[in-house]
Amino acid sequence: METVTYGFGVAACLVLSAFFSGSETALLRMKEHELEEDIRAARGPAAVAVRDLLRSTSRLLVTILLGNNVVNIAGAAFASVLGVRLLGERLGLFSATVVMTIVVFVFGEVLPKAVAAQHPRRVAYAVALPLYLIHQVLRPLHLLYDRIVDPFVRSVAGGGDGARMSTSEEIMRLARAVAPEQPSGSPLAIISAVAGAAEMTVSDIMVPRTEIVAFSAETPAPELLDAVLEERYTRVPIFEGSIDKVLGVVHLKDLVDFVRRGGSDL
Repeated sequence: METVTYGFGVAACLVLSAFFSGSETALLRMKEHELEEDIRAARGPAAVAVRDLLRSTSRLLVTILLGNNVVNIAGAAFASVLGVRLLGERLGLFSATVVMTIVVFVFGEVLPKAVAAQHPRRVAYAVALPLYLIHQVLRPLHLLYDRIVDPFVRSVAGGGDGARMSTSEEIMRLARAVAPEQPSGSPLAIISAVAGAAEMTVSDIMVPRTEIVAFSAETPAPELLDAVLEERYTRVPIFEGSIDKVLGVVHLKDLVDFVRRGGSDL
């Protein structure tokens, strides 16, 4: 009877280990804009619980890592007792260590994290309420972490901009995803254009010599103004003789003022 009890103990610990591992991956992959949409759509208390859990990722990690370590250690203890009862002390301990290492790695870490990474929204809402209850029970440990552990970590590691970088990268990804649906000139369209420009090379923006729009210095100013307006440029190069001898660049606003004052020759 006790052997069966220890076996159930090992199985329960493996299930809880998968629960905590999957929870970590799913919650940390949740998108803030998706979460807010679900809350506004009244998707249930799970969405609110996810939002509350994510208000402090450091406290959330304390809850998840503590729970994961407790169940993994308990599972190893149950497996050791079970191995000793079935195979003897020497062989039982060795077998329990090897088997639990493989089983926890596959079924307690890799598999739940892979599933959560593929379906973060679904998994996050599935684990939110029970994890929230555990989170509230561990509030005294959170206070201990905030007052002792976190200041020590900050003093050793120093400040960083990892969270800020993550946020900026997330904004760039969001802008690229929704840019095709946004009107030209909207904030997201502009951010998407900036993100795309950061990935461009010189060859992407260079204009072939035969396609350069340039004008001779002998072109009358009124005629030049009409040509620039027709080409829809704000500035154009001016050359003498050939395009190989560029004298400078004329700005549209300066050209307009020059023509208004009655100027004709450049």
